[in-house]
Amino acid sequence: MKIMDHLTRSAISCDLKGRNRKEIMEELSVLLAMNCGKQPEEIEKALWERESGSSTALDGGVGVPHGKIKGITSFCMGFGISKTGVDCASTDRKRTHLFFAFLSPVGTMSNR
Repeated sequence: MKIMDHLTRSAISCDLKGRNRKEIMEELSVLLAMNCGKQPEEIEKALWERESGSSTALDGGVGVPHGKIKGITSFCMGFGISKTGVDCASTDRKRTHLFFAFLSPVGTMSNR
């Protein structure tokens, strides 16, 4: 799979403004909505459903929020950079700056 086949320019922000995890998820949901045609609120709900199991923040300042959503037929992606970073409960306890957000159709891959 080529990432650029699933990422449009409109789904990229190099200046996320969110000051906390909730605000970042809201911004990422808007970016994903531009790439997959679903409503941001529906996307945010799917991202939080996955996030509620455990944080998707990795060490080194990278976050990979992802979820499954009904009504899409292919993989969608958004990307954002937070210059100040936010606390996303990573194991290294460092602020998260780079966010790769993914949506996949329901019924694909694992349930996580």
